[in-house]
Amino acid sequence: MPYLAFNTNVEIPDAKAESLLKALSAGLAKGTGKPESVVQVELSGGGRMLMNKTAEPTAYMDVKAIGLPEAAARDTSALLTEIAVRELGVPANRVYIAFASYQGAMWGVNGTTFS
Repeated sequence: MPYLAFNTNVEIPDAKAESLLKALSAGLAKGTGKPESVVQVELSGGGRMLMNKTAEPTAYMDVKAIGLPEAAARDTSALLTEIAVRELGVPANRVYIAFASYQGAMWGVNGTTFS
């Protein structure tokens, strides 16, 4: 149930998208301690983004999960930032990540919730 929306102004060639999605999925699973079988990742590249008054490479990630502890957010931040740096050349200081934690009753799957 961890979900990651990854947005960047860096163009992502189709040939690289699948390997990047897999790296992000594995990083999110490891950081949150959840099995990768329940991880969902969305990837958007080449968008119009500005940070610190420049359009140099930047990335924004939105991470949502059930019962996400603060320590997991720190671990996940480190792992996902490292992937953005390594795979796309986005400087670490130009990566923002927002984390949200939900109760199981507020997350739907298969026509029901995780409550």
